[in-house]
Amino acid sequence: MMIEESSSRSLSQIAHPLSEILPKKDLEILQSLIPDLEKAVSTYIIWRTPAEAICAVLDDSRHPTNASKYHQATLEQITMLDALVTESFEARRAIVRLKDVEERLAAYPSGVDKELLEIDRDELLYKLHALRLRMRDRIRELQMWQDIKNHLDDGTFNTDNRGIDELVAITKRVCLELESMGPEQRAVAKRRVEKLIEICKEEGVLDQVGVDY
Repeated sequence: MMIEESSSRSLSQIAHPLSEILPKKDLEILQSLIPDLEKAVSTYIIWRTPAEAICAVLDDSRHPTNASKYHQATLEQITMLDALVTESFEARRAIVRLKDVEERLAAYPSGVDKELLEIDRDELLYKLHALRLRMRDRIRELQMWQDIKNHLDDGTFNTDNRGIDELVAITKRVCLELESMGPEQRAVAKRRVEKLIEICKEEGVLDQVGVDY
C-alpha cells in the first residue's frame, strides 16, 4: 500500500469509532467541524513560511551578506532533507507493519483479536497520512530554500565553499554590533574585531566587509 492510499481516509472515517466513546453532543460538534478541519489539515504550512525564512532565519543582524544568507539557506536545506529521509524510513516501516496487520486480519473472521487488529490498522493508516503531510511540506520547504538560494546567488561569492564568505560576514556583523555596545563591552569586543580585521587583511577581503572600523 502506498502512502497516498492512506490519505484517502477522511477525518469522518476516523471520527466514526468515537461514537462509542464520546457523548452524542461532543460527537455532533466534532462532526460539524470536520469539513473545516480537513481543509486546515490539508493546507496548513507545517514548517517555515518564506516570511519566516527571510525575516527570522536570514535576518541581516545575523547574516549581513548575500553569501552568509546563501550558506545558511544551504544548511537549512540539508537539515530539512535529513528530516525528510528519516521520516521516509518511518513511513516505509509503517507500510510493512500495515501489510502484516492486514494479512493477520484476514485470518480472523471475528472476535476481539480482529477488533484489536482493526485498531492497529486504523492507527497505522492515520500515522501514514500524517507522515505524508509532513513529508510533503518538507519538500515544499526544500524548494523554498532553493528558490531563496537562486535569488541570492549573484555570482560574487563561492557557493561551494563558505570559508571566506563566512569570515567576511562574521567580521561585518561584529563591527556592526560594536557600534551599539557600551564602553565596557566595546573594550572586550574590540580585541575580537581587531583579530578579525587582521585575518581579513591577510586574506585580502577587508574591502568586502564594507564597514568602517
